[in-house]
Order: sequence, then C-alpha cells, then structure tokens
Amino acid sequence: MLDEYAHDASHSTRALVAEALDERRVEIADDIVTRLRKGHDLTASPLIVRTLVHTLAKSLADGSPDPVVHWARMVRHAHSVVAVTAMIDSACAAAEELAHSFHGDLATIVVFLEIAKARSHAATTDEPGRAMLRATPRSRDSSRCSALATTPRAATLKRRANGLAASRNAWVYRRQ
Repeated sequence: MLDEYAHDASHSTRALVAEALDERRVEIADDIVTRLRKGHDLTASPLIVRTLVHTLAKSLADGSPDPVVHWARMVRHAHSVVAVTAMIDSACAAAEELAHSFHGDLATIVVFLEIAKARSHAATTDEPGRAMLRATPRSRDSSRCSALATTPRAATLKRRANGLAASRNAWVYRRQ
C-alpha cells in the first residue's frame, strides 16, 4: 500500500479502493457469492457478481453512483428485486471491508457506498411511489414536497398509498 497516497485526499482513497476492487474482482466476487449463499440463501452467478464488482470499482473511480444504478436496472430484468439488492448490499459491504485496509478517508467511501445502494435500490423497486421518498428531492420537486405531508393524517395517507410500513409514518411527516 502507498502510504503517501492514502492520507492525501478523499479522491485518492477512492481511487485506491477502486483500483484494488478492480484488481481483486474475481476473489471479491467469489466471496460475495459465498455470502449470498450463506446469509441470504440466494444463488448468483459469479460472472454477474464480477460485473457488479467491476461496475462498483468504476463507479468509485468516477465518483458517481450512476454505473451501479444502471447495472441494477439491467440485472433487474433477469433477477428478482431481492436478489439484486442483496448482491448490491453484499458488494458494498465487501468494498467497505476492503476500504478499511487503506488508512485514508473511510467516511467518504462509506457515504458514497450508501448513496449508491440507496439509488440502486430505488431504481429496482417495483413500487412507483418509492421514488418520491428519495433522500434529496430535486429542485423541480421541492415546491411539491412541502405540501405532500403537512399533517399526520396526510402522512398516513401518503404512507398507505406508497405501501410503506407504519414505522415510516413519522419519517414522512418529519421530512416535510
């Protein structure tokens, strides 16, 4: 490991982790397939998971979660939502474990992985209302967001319309 680069800046840590992911993608993919079998009782093709690891490495290097979101949308046509989200969660966990070995800006990597997971999960869900509950509404939506759940009753109606659990009601109300 190159210590002079590990403490330089968050983008260099991202680049180091991305490079390590890409170099070790076969081993990491096999580890993810094993995790899916043991933890989620899912069977996934090592080749599909290897493409995910490569896409995650590219996404980290570019600093954009869009490649992972695109991968999730494409794989969603052949696999269930549960399988796709489990593959992405396991890959992000493996990338985070790998990032621990680099003593750089781990917080940036973790936040990036969480953003990639959240956006890819939102892209693969079958529920159209889930996209409305993204963490950062776009500016064109901000005028509508303030009126969505101004009362607890409105929050309950919105939650039911989107098929969310009752525990999400307070979040929908507090969010506005």
